[in-house]
Amino acid sequence: GDVYKRQALAAAEEKSESLEAGSPDMESSPAAPEPSVTATTMSLEPVEQPGETTDRDGFLELLNKQLQEPGKEKTNSTVMYVLVDNFVRVRDEIGIMNSEKVMTEIAGIINSSCDGSIVARFGDCTFAVLSNNENQDETRGKADKIRTTLESHIFEVLGQSLITTASIGICTVRENDKDAEKVVARADVACESARSSGGNQVVVSSAVADDIDLKGDNEGHAEIIGNILEDSRIKIYYQPISSLVNRESHCYEVLTRIVDEDGNIILPGEFFSMAINSGKAMEVDLHIIENIMRMMSSNSGQQMTLFLKLTRQTIASQDFAVWLMEKIREYQINPEQLVFEVSENLLQNELKSLSMLSKALASIRCTMAIEHYRMDTQPQHLQHIQADYQKIDSGLVQNIGNKGKCFTKVTDIVEVARNNNFIVVAEGVESPASLAILWELGVSLAQGYFIQAPAGDMQSGDTLADTNPEEEDSDRASYTLG
Repeated sequence: GDVYKRQALAAAEEKSESLEAGSPDMESSPAAPEPSVTATTMSLEPVEQPGETTDRDGFLELLNKQLQEPGKEKTNSTVMYVLVDNFVRVRDEIGIMNSEKVMTEIAGIINSSCDGSIVARFGDCTFAVLSNNENQDETRGKADKIRTTLESHIFEVLGQSLITTASIGICTVRENDKDAEKVVARADVACESARSSGGNQVVVSSAVADDIDLKGDNEGHAEIIGNILEDSRIKIYYQPISSLVNRESHCYEVLTRIVDEDGNIILPGEFFSMAINSGKAMEVDLHIIENIMRMMSSNSGQQMTLFLKLTRQTIASQDFAVWLMEKIREYQINPEQLVFEVSENLLQNELKSLSMLSKALASIRCTMAIEHYRMDTQPQHLQHIQADYQKIDSGLVQNIGNKGKCFTKVTDIVEVARNNNFIVVAEGVESPASLAILWELGVSLAQGYFIQAPAGDMQSGDTLADTNPEEEDSDRASYTLG
């Protein structure tokens, strides 16, 4: 605590001098060049334009035509799938007609970031983007611009100020692709990885996922998941959660890293998407939890509080709490050492299940944390959940330094946490300036790469001194999506 406090105070003084001097807290992005080509936007409603039908089917028809062209170079084409986070909440607040005005503004943001691409309104709150003569890195740059622009944009509707974010998935068009829907499905799965990891993220489909036919291949997914579980190819990492209030912390986030038979990394988001599609998500959760309990039983003398994520299928199961209680007895562990994390986006659609689960966990002395919290749901939802921790979303934490919208929202979240007697945890701390502000606001716990990267054990200090840089990047992906 003293070490972090000294760093925080030093950073706070530096921050104050910077603000007085009027210098920006974050690097500003260079101005985008004047577009030479205007992106084409396709809406759900047919709009007459010369030479093409501008609707969802038109996008698929255009992509299918491109896939069928003999000798057509496909490997320099990408598809991006954009999902507006928490669209249901926006629609409920301002109504269907006014929410369409928001979607029109979002379409404009996507258009301005995707010059030369085909942009289609694909569903109520989704867009698809086809880019030719462009590699994944170039498309990733466009996606990052969309995400950051949308995150900082304020929508004014009916006298209300609204903000929202986007989850974005990207895939490369392969030489052997023949079906446009399967290409879009790969980008959609990457998008789901971003959404299920808290939203406001960009995920590029991995080479492993690209080798799998994702549409309707649940049996193939089940086989992949089964083999990974049988071969114990889910690697466990621990990231310290450090105290900012002068008391020693023994808290750790449990993160996963999955490898295929050839040692290639499968992003956790993609892996759990396959697990969900095949109905094996709960099986994966139980596998990880039991391995953690086995480790805890072998280290019964070590102080630890472990944060473990739960998928939607496990949350909805009425058998999970019974299974958990039996395993706690079997391994003779202290249930108070287990904290189960659920994402805020589940409060919207799984509130009843979460309420029942939180009460069941409390009855066996386990606890719950609400992670990726951005106040996208109504604070009243929290009154139905027996939780002890509230984890501020990393996207807010990483942008807290500009003293703008993110700072205000974090301040509001801390106030909500105090009103509900939650312990506040900041996710994704990656700079001393962010840590300083969090300490000033009274945040109790923090985790992130500035404090310590995930490691294969729970020892603090120099555990990563010999880490291979490429392996550390892999762990960072695990940290972001785990």
